[in-house]
Amino acid sequence: MCIRDRHGIDTVAELICRDQACELQYCMSLQKLAVENRRANIDLQGCMAQFSTLSTCLQREKARIKQKEMELRQMVLQRQIDDVLEVPLAVSAGRSTPEIVETQTMKV
Repeated sequence: MCIRDRHGIDTVAELICRDQACELQYCMSLQKLAVENRRANIDLQGCMAQFSTLSTCLQREKARIKQKEMELRQMVLQRQIDDVLEVPLAVSAGRSTPEIVETQTMKV
């Protein structure tokens, strides 16, 4: 998978980290419930732990996606270079040994 724009990387990272995002959303909904119902004894101490976990996950996944994309590009580039640098062999009709056929190659 090749992700071309910033929004694509963000979207993939968010999908991978959706469990952490759900935990944050749940914590935030409990915070709202506690504010609305003053008699509820909900002590959540904010949602900083969930927010931190989600942020760490997103950063880690974005870095991993970028690294994998770079590795894929390098593999494709190397394959293209290898294909260009291959020297085709041709066997002439009267000879039993192959001879090298000259080809033009692009410089990298």
